[in-house]
Amino acid sequence: MKKNPVSYFGWLGLIGIIGINTGDFLLQTFLVYLLFFLYRNTPMDELFLLDVRKAGFRAFLVNLLLNSFMVVWLAVIERGARTARTPVMVVRMFALVYVVTFLVFLFTLFYYQKREKRSLE
Repeated sequence: MKKNPVSYFGWLGLIGIIGINTGDFLLQTFLVYLLFFLYRNTPMDELFLLDVRKAGFRAFLVNLLLNSFMVVWLAVIERGARTARTPVMVVRMFALVYVVTFLVFLFTLFYYQKREKRSLE
């Protein structure tokens, strides 16, 4: 059986292991990528590609909404008093948007795969 190319994203989880060793929280968020190893034996068929496409579209919409909110929020903050912590806060908020978007993609894909298995039974 041919490996599913989506499972190769699991290797990005090694960056998360580096983050554990260094104590960097932003690098530790890459540990979520280890979940892609679950798709190693999943057949790469049309239904799986459709599930990936639907999950990607939902994640894209969430990312678009959250990034739009972030830009508006940053414009409001820019008019107010800036502190030395503002750049750190901006980076953390964009990292949070990234993590939320990725989790939406991952859980939506898990949901579609589970629904597919139930329909086959």
